[in-house]
Order: sequence, then structure tokens, then C-alpha cells
Amino acid sequence: MNVITSTLDLITRAGKPYSIVLNATPLGGRASHVMELMRGQGFHVLGHHITRRVSLDYCNDDGRTVFEYDPDGKAAQDIEELYKTVAQTMKM
Repeated sequence: MNVITSTLDLITRAGKPYSIVLNATPLGGRASHVMELMRGQGFHVLGHHITRRVSLDYCNDDGRTVFEYDPDGKAAQDIEELYKTVAQTMKM
């Protein structure tokens, strides 16, 4: 059993809602393809994903957020869009 399957099994048994967020996805259409495959298997995948960006690696290196490292960069935009999608999904 892989990590996603075992985690979803725990969530299902707990009766809690969930969404999967794809992280560190490559540039291009691969993330959309993976999202559709996972949805086809019955997983709830959030419509937004985090693209693998070099600036995220730099943030991990020195402990800053993308908003501290490059607030106007694409990684910061990705995180902002993820926040908006999660807030909308949770009706915050």
C-alpha cells in the first residue's frame, strides 16, 4: 500500500473531508494529467497545484517564505493562489 492510499484510508475511516494538493509538479501539462488520473481513481484533488520552482528550494535552504524571498515571484503567486483555492473550498 502506498503512502497516499494508506493516508486516505485513515481519512476515510475518520470520516473527515480532504483534498490532495500536488506539490513540486514539473512545468508543463503533467500536473493536469496526474490530477485527472487521480480524480479518475476517486481521489479528491484540489484544482490548484504547486509548481516546482527554484525559489522554493532557496527558501528551504535559508528558512524564508516565498513572500520574504521574492514576494512578486511566481512561487509567491502559486502560494497565494493555493490559499485562495483552499479558502474558497473551505468557504472561509
